Amino acid sequence: MEKNKETKTLSPKLDVVFQALFGEIGNERITKGFLETILKRKIESIDLSKNPILRREFKDDKLGVLDILAELDGKEKCNIEMQLIDQSNIIERILYYWSRLYTRQIKTGEDYSLLEKTIVILITDFEVKNLKEMDYHSVWKIMDNKTGGKILT
Repeated sequence: MEKNKETKTLSPKLDVVFQALFGEIGNERITKGFLETILKRKIESIDLSKNPILRREFKDDKLGVLDILAELDGKEKCNIEMQLIDQSNIIERILYYWSRLYTRQIKTGEDYSLLEKTIVILITDFEVKNLKEMDYHSVWKIMDNKTGGKILT
């Protein structure tokens, strides 16, 4: 006798599903298409094998674990984060992740010109506080307040 099996679809918002879809080696084509759509540019290559753990440099440092870390075209670092619960610190957390990812690119004695563009893509299931008139797709950059000129990234 055959039992009726109900198929359930898991939400891609769940960490395990999100990471399986976009972060696993073998799914580069999916991740590449996703990033090309968001970044509005062509990506030649994508590497999903980079370690997403932002290790402590000192005993009291905070450990950071990125949802997905991709390297684009052999240079740019891209962190893709999915956040379902508003813990009221998401902006600070994302800036912390960005800064750690940016600064870990060079070691003592290396030239600062080796620093590559660092991108964080944040997908939330809530409205981010303190951002007036938030669009579904916002782009933030480190800029000079007076001139509006881009400083970094």
